[in-house]
Amino acid sequence: MGVSGSGWIVAAAVLGAATILGVWWRRRQGRFTAVGTAVGTSAAAGAGTLLLFTTPTCTSCHRVRELCATVGVGYEEVDASVEVDRARAFDVWRAPTLFVIDGAGVPVWRATGVPDRDELVAAVAGATR
Repeated sequence: MGVSGSGWIVAAAVLGAATILGVWWRRRQGRFTAVGTAVGTSAAAGAGTLLLFTTPTCTSCHRVRELCATVGVGYEEVDASVEVDRARAFDVWRAPTLFVIDGAGVPVWRATGVPDRDELVAAVAGATR
């Protein structure tokens, strides 16, 4: 028994859709997006800092920790598996998630995954003006 012609078409369509979804997903990772009004909670991390949500099983968290240490502003690390309510308040569903906190103590930028250092530096500079 072989696969019919329509079976090959379905398989090709599924493979194409999965490829497009994978490329879109990879491009989103580590990109900073403006924080909307959904995350209006003031961050106790302090003004002009970073707020990093991690978990014990996160494989990329150590890279983001090292990156945060090189930017020149303080950062607070929150274990999302322990401080579940705080993670939910910031709508964090995946680690690592990094927030840039402005001078008023409000999160203005968010990145899920490992951000680019230059983009992080630019986000921090924009938030601390």
